[in-house]
Amino acid sequence: MEQYTCSFENDPFTLEKAKKEVYEIPSDRLAAVDCLRQWLNSQEHLVFKADTRMLLAFLRHAKFSQKKARETLEGYVKNFDEYPCWFRDLDPCSKKTDWILSKGYGIPLPGYDVDGRKVIFYKISSIPYNEIGKGKTIDVDDLMKVWVILGAYANSEERTQIHGFSLFFDYTNVTMKQLGMIGRDKIKEWNTATEDRLTGRLKAFQMYNIGALFEVMFNFIKPFMKKKFLNRIYVYETLEEVYKNIDKKNLPSEYLPDDYDGPTQGTFSEMAAKFKKEIQSEEWRKYYDSRFNSSFHVDNKKKNNGDAPTALFRKLNVD
Repeated sequence: MEQYTCSFENDPFTLEKAKKEVYEIPSDRLAAVDCLRQWLNSQEHLVFKADTRMLLAFLRHAKFSQKKARETLEGYVKNFDEYPCWFRDLDPCSKKTDWILSKGYGIPLPGYDVDGRKVIFYKISSIPYNEIGKGKTIDVDDLMKVWVILGAYANSEERTQIHGFSLFFDYTNVTMKQLGMIGRDKIKEWNTATEDRLTGRLKAFQMYNIGALFEVMFNFIKPFMKKKFLNRIYVYETLEEVYKNIDKKNLPSEYLPDDYDGPTQGTFSEMAAKFKKEIQSEEWRKYYDSRFNSSFHVDNKKKNNGDAPTALFRKLNVD
């Protein structure tokens, strides 16, 4: 029988936040998991395996609404059929992913921000624009696959499933061409694949040094994003503004003031190299294989369209 121990059981702050914000009651936790597992096992059309921790991630994302958790889970499995280039075979050691990681495109910062959230830090200009495109070193889809890898890394931590995570983008030296290289169609598809199909509590988009490009960026994404996410966009013009949200000790050394004499994590390149070594370990490769297995899919021939979700645990509020 699978054994489960909550990793924040001795953290009163996170336990209280879990109770207030995602309606997680420790005494009911495993009963909710069993209910979701029984439903999953009855869905012959969903070719998918999930352990207790993974099912809990869906429940926390859904604020313990069984209906919402089931919808998200089914959408997650659909992604493997509809967007295989992003969700199938997520191997941190694959040739193109290795190249992107080596460039230091994105890293999870150590520790948490002032609100207790995990921060994924993207240095957009680290990938040369002329290296991206059909027939070049990497394609846009390769970058987006790394987005999935980094998001899954952050949300593997149960604490982050409660407190949420934020995305920090450094737009220093980014050009208009780089800003628009993803394209509207890709962004629209990305929103379909992530907004209601992936677990996690995305609490903020933090943009540093974007300058006059912000208006272009905002108008580009506005048609595709939910209002709640548009309201979570923050623009920082100076590093002093960044320091109010992210502790200096967790930032790369090139983002620190000259007179700073506290603990450091090293340069961005050094932090990226350290993260690359970690994420390419056998342990993490097994983790991604368990969460993004190439065998996951929807068998529509076995789908019972009359199946209606039952046991709607707790009222679902908007996150």
